[in-house]
Amino acid sequence: MTLTQTSYYSYEENERAWEAARREMLGEGSDDETGDEADDESGGASDEEEDEPEQESAEMTNAGGKIPTAGPIVDLTETELVNLRRTIYLTIMSSASFEECSHKLAKLRIPSGYEQELCNMLIECCANERSFQRYYGLMGQRFCMMKRVYQNAFDDTFLSNYTTIHRLETNKLRNVAKFFSHLLQTDALPWTCLEYEMWDGGLQRAAHLFHDYYYQY
Repeated sequence: MTLTQTSYYSYEENERAWEAARREMLGEGSDDETGDEADDESGGASDEEEDEPEQESAEMTNAGGKIPTAGPIVDLTETELVNLRRTIYLTIMSSASFEECSHKLAKLRIPSGYEQELCNMLIECCANERSFQRYYGLMGQRFCMMKRVYQNAFDDTFLSNYTTIHRLETNKLRNVAKFFSHLLQTDALPWTCLEYEMWDGGLQRAAHLFHDYYYQY
């Protein structure tokens, strides 16, 4: 063995000895052990993160609370109201009979609180006819007997029309009077709606005409 080979082996042995001493002093393990420890720590952290939502849900359930959920979105803008009125109008004008029209309107599933829109559209369509058509009266009768909410809506509509009846033309006044006369004579509308009276002198003539047409039906 030459001097160069002896120096090389001595250098390698010294390096291994120094590396072992350094690890012992610093408390370092092998690369595999270090990797395993890191994996264990990351896995434990992820498990803790997954357990946190479950613990929060359990705490809310035990406390009697409910996890909030998103409810249905209801559009209360004027666009929705205009579309509803258009649909009701087209259904009324395109139906061949009052039974067909009533069935189609019932299937529209009008949102709660919009029932009076149907009543107003029926009365407006009826008022614009040249003469009174029983087609509208029979539809109003059907809805009054179908649900109490429509009966109350027609009752409120009667009051609003009666207080503004002086604004109607004679032909429209006659059609509206006969429409409500049909509802009252068929007991679709309670007679208590007639408790409303007009004492304003400027409205008495329109009220007299209304009652005349009402009793002529």
